[in-house]
Amino acid sequence: MAPTALADRSYSPLDLGRDFLSPKDLLDHALSPEHAVFPLMKKAGYGRIINLSSTLGAVAVAGRSPYASSKGAVRLMTQTLALEGAPHGITVNSLCPGPFLTPMNEAIRNASETKKAIIGAVPLGRWAEMDEIQGAAIFLASEASSYVTGSSLFVDGGWTAH
Repeated sequence: MAPTALADRSYSPLDLGRDFLSPKDLLDHALSPEHAVFPLMKKAGYGRIINLSSTLGAVAVAGRSPYASSKGAVRLMTQTLALEGAPHGITVNSLCPGPFLTPMNEAIRNASETKKAIIGAVPLGRWAEMDEIQGAAIFLASEASSYVTGSSLFVDGGWTAH
């Protein structure tokens, strides 16, 4: 099962079955692109790697253990790879989106529980639209972020400010 498939399910620790990926499996999967491009970037003396984590990689939410653990691992991997890449001119950062209105979330968009639990916890009081992550990604890929590495950029409407 792909790590993204885990995002579609809630688990209790007693629920974990055959489709659960171990932390090693998750990191092996997540590391493969970086290891594939690292030699090329080292040779060039330049590179930008942007990993996709989540606010749930920094804040615990009950019932989301596999997803939150994997996204937390991505954040720590980002920091580790930043240390490895820095001497070679490679920056490594992660984007941590909060509640974005994706096709997966359309079905729960207007549910009263969702409005209370998710939107009620976001200081900006709304779902993010997909185009609102673009600026953060462009920044991390650009020369404007040349002194930014090992960072997690939260695009979450203030959710993690609590």
